[in-house]
Amino acid sequence: MDDPPSPTPRVTRTLLELVTIIVGVLIALAVDSWAAGRTDRELERHYLESMARDLRSDSATFARLFLPAMAEKEQALRTIAPVVRGGPLRGDTLEFLRRVGLGGRLGSTAPVNLTLATTHDELVATGHLALIRSPALRGAIVEHYYRMRIQTDRLRARIADYPMYVHRYVPAELRGLETEAEMRAFGLARAVRGFRSPEFEALMNQELNFLFLARSVFEEGAVETQAMLRLVDAERARLGASREAPP
Repeated sequence: MDDPPSPTPRVTRTLLELVTIIVGVLIALAVDSWAAGRTDRELERHYLESMARDLRSDSATFARLFLPAMAEKEQALRTIAPVVRGGPLRGDTLEFLRRVGLGGRLGSTAPVNLTLATTHDELVATGHLALIRSPALRGAIVEHYYRMRIQTDRLRARIADYPMYVHRYVPAELRGLETEAEMRAFGLARAVRGFRSPEFEALMNQELNFLFLARSVFEEGAVETQAMLRLVDAERARLGASREAPP
């Protein structure tokens, strides 16, 4: 009697089919992983470019708005302080009132944020902060924006009612008047008396305290923003170089 056929060819064929399937799955997973990695790298570059734009905007705001405003504010407050504290009013009364108004710069409208945190907030909200591969840079980003939020809160806590008081005596319509005669008819003497009151002196002192804090915050913020921008630009340059390097 003949022996039954050996099962070896069937087993071999089954194993080959299984190996083929496994290899196909592994190749598909590898391709997906490569594609996902490439997408992540493009996203990383996109976020770093966007953050660099935010930081450049912040740097320009510190240099062109915040710091000049503080210099103008300090000059105005130091000019009016002797008069507010009982000294004689010398010179042009219109100029005095103008400086009273300048003394409130940024006082009632302290920046909602010291930074344009659009990119940072998106990174946090989407969980994409992990796409930034450099641990040092991730840490620097988190620390920078955390410090800016803390500093913003410190400024908000120091805002006084100085600007609102000024508006009681120098309302918006008064600012359109160009001569002292017009302003006198509007109530110039009353305004000057109002700015020599103990209430306004206390508000002016608060505004001076706000000035000293804000100037320090803005100076430090300008330096820190530039440092943060250098870190981001360095990482962008590194990624650009790695992309162009031959495999």
